[in-house]
Amino acid sequence: MKRHNNDIQPIVTIVMPFYNHKEDVMNMVESIAKGKWTKWQLLAIDDGSTDGTAECLHNGYANDPRVEVISRNRMPKGAQTCRNMGLDMAKGKYIVFFDSDDLVSEECLKVRVAEMERNEDMDFMVFPSGVMVHGQPNTGPHPYCYGFDIYKDDTAAFAMRQLPFIVWNNIYRTESLRRCQLRWCEQLLSLQDADFNIAALAAGLKYKYANVAQDYFYRIDSSGSVSKKIENKNHADSHLLACERMIKAVKGTWGDRYDCYLYRGALTIYNARMSGKGIDSHFAQKMVDMMRQYCPWQATILNWQRKISEWLGYVIPQKTARQIPMVFFLIAQQWRIRQKTKAIDHILKQTNHTPER
Repeated sequence: MKRHNNDIQPIVTIVMPFYNHKEDVMNMVESIAKGKWTKWQLLAIDDGSTDGTAECLHNGYANDPRVEVISRNRMPKGAQTCRNMGLDMAKGKYIVFFDSDDLVSEECLKVRVAEMERNEDMDFMVFPSGVMVHGQPNTGPHPYCYGFDIYKDDTAAFAMRQLPFIVWNNIYRTESLRRCQLRWCEQLLSLQDADFNIAALAAGLKYKYANVAQDYFYRIDSSGSVSKKIENKNHADSHLLACERMIKAVKGTWGDRYDCYLYRGALTIYNARMSGKGIDSHFAQKMVDMMRQYCPWQATILNWQRKISEWLGYVIPQKTARQIPMVFFLIAQQWRIRQKTKAIDHILKQTNHTPER
């Protein structure tokens, strides 16, 4: 299904892949359409929906030339392929990548464009987000809030998988992405946002955090999001690829400076992959082998942690056996989550922004 309007000249292009979840998709598009700024183009790219979402969206916005419903026309299946299609088709001076099951504030696009216009030397800008639970936006501090300037070094944070911002926090100059030939990795089944963001940092794109109200609300109770299925066994090879791409991007640009952070990032993926499952010896060995190519010292430590886990697994439950060699890392990880939430809370109290929804 496809509907184009070649006469539209938007200022900002919204690229939004979708797959089923009709009600969520329609709510998201409605939140965009009722915004206070109108010079946008929405490329809603269907990843093969089977529940009539594409038809509903097409019929619901048949009279709005800004909304284009497009079918993914090539493989592989996935949001990353749809986003690359949208990047190729974008007409706007600026571009944003939104998820289809979230919501935006009425001021979102208006404020983002205004901030970019005021910061002509920036390739992209980062905007704070809130969360949404059971359909209700929440502007309070939460571990899944992103886009706040709380890290001393964003590259270090990305390397250890702390995620200072997600792609939907950002608005980019379309020309900047095309000039640097930034693309979404179509082989990744998850963790694509961090991959795209670290590629932007490695390419030298200039960015700045915007001190404005939260304008995007991430649905944390969605059953359809790929990011909520990170533990699925079908993603094992994708996790390894994501980890390797992060290491290559960071070391290729900054050398050995962030090796300790890359090790922590590998541990994050290692434990997330096995969360609640004990020990996946095959995945653990592959992770060690991959790390040896780029961070041999850290790979040696990881290998000893793997071996200790497997030895302990013969006498105690495997989940506990995996966690014992990781105990200091796991404690530090929980501490970092609490510190992040406190830092966001402090910023929100200082700024006292109240977004319109």
